[in-house]
Amino acid sequence: MEYRRKRRSHRRQNTGGIGILLTFLAVGAVVYLICASPVGTWIAQNVVAPVFSGSDTKTPASDLLAGSNGAQSGSQTSSSVNVAIKPFDTYMLQMGVFESLENAEAQADILTGLGAAGYVFEDDGRYRVIAFAYGDEESAANVKKRLIEDGYDCAVCLKSIEGTELRITATKEQADSISGSLNTLQDVMQRFSELVIDFDSKKIEGDALNAEVSGLLAQVDTSFESIEAFSDNTSVAPIAKCYGEFKASFRDVLSQDYKSTVDFSSNIKYNYIRLIDSYLKLMESMG
Repeated sequence: MEYRRKRRSHRRQNTGGIGILLTFLAVGAVVYLICASPVGTWIAQNVVAPVFSGSDTKTPASDLLAGSNGAQSGSQTSSSVNVAIKPFDTYMLQMGVFESLENAEAQADILTGLGAAGYVFEDDGRYRVIAFAYGDEESAANVKKRLIEDGYDCAVCLKSIEGTELRITATKEQADSISGSLNTLQDVMQRFSELVIDFDSKKIEGDALNAEVSGLLAQVDTSFESIEAFSDNTSVAPIAKCYGEFKASFRDVLSQDYKSTVDFSSNIKYNYIRLIDSYLKLMESMG
């Protein structure tokens, strides 16, 4: 894959020879830090990052999706039905938490230059700067331990959605489509996470990853078509918004010109956390 030009235009460029590649690997979730200058000391001294490894933030989804304005699909009549929501846990590797958005963005820019996501995650009036996220606690804990040993101040922040059932007003066809669309969102997040780790593990090249991302985008488009036909059902609106954000993330990965593998690695991590953020907001809107 050819890398050229600069990375994402909306991020500030890093200057001054930071020259560090932060790579996340799949097996044991090992982080390799190749340092050309001692910026780890700067991060440790300047980042206020309380340990959140003991804080479980539960985002329950409940019964707020309801009402379809009496819509019917063919001969089916709307009724009150349950839609299952699968549980979802994500362990975010947090490299700082700030009261100021400006300070959070400054820290995010540094992480971007290291090949990490550098995603600013707004949470209860504070701004968490995220390097990456894992689907299991062990992987996140291993990375945290390794980073602390190398002089970085970091923490693991858990975001969790309990499995539950939503009570909505819809036809059976609509309910099945809504359930399938929610499952698809989790499925594509999981697959994209695997691709990001495989790229950093050098198990997949950039061109092959982009081909996979194109497939994920097509999967999202197809799944969205199944619920787009039910636009008169108020349950669909927040899901449609989330789908739009997923498509924007995948298109961003495919449309960028990159000057290095570090830029590419940072961008795919950034967009993975962006997917998680969109999905969490969707769940919050439902409960």
